Amino acid sequence: MRKATMACAFMASVLLTSGAVAQERDRDKTPRTPPAGWTEIGNSHAKHMSDNDTIKVFAPNNKFRQLKVAVADASLHVKEMIVVYDDGGKENVPIRYVVQKGSESDALDLQRPGRPIRQVDFKYDTRGWLHGSADVFLYGR
Repeated sequence: MRKATMACAFMASVLLTSGAVAQERDRDKTPRTPPAGWTEIGNSHAKHMSDNDTIKVFAPNNKFRQLKVAVADASLHVKEMIVVYDDGGKENVPIRYVVQKGSESDALDLQRPGRPIRQVDFKYDTRGWLHGSADVFLYGR
């Protein structure tokens, strides 16, 4: 009987601890508010390793002159960012640097401002295995 009571107490403490960790993780995943004057185009979730991702841009809000990347939960090394326009044209946006956890990139000027954007393709990896994966937010202006 005593072993069963101890086992139940142990399981309860594990469940309570894991619930608190999950709740803390959920608090970190709250959506970011776009910077003033910027519109959120989309978001994605970068895993613990190199990742490729596409954020689709839907009309009518698909014409921008600048883009910005923000990250939450972990720093992100953006290796490549390619804007694909509706007419099939592509633009490689020079952003090859690390966006620190909880911050955003500089404003990135597009070479074809005001043209309709179909999607933005990324190649990136997170920094800091112990700090979780990164939520990636793409903004346009």
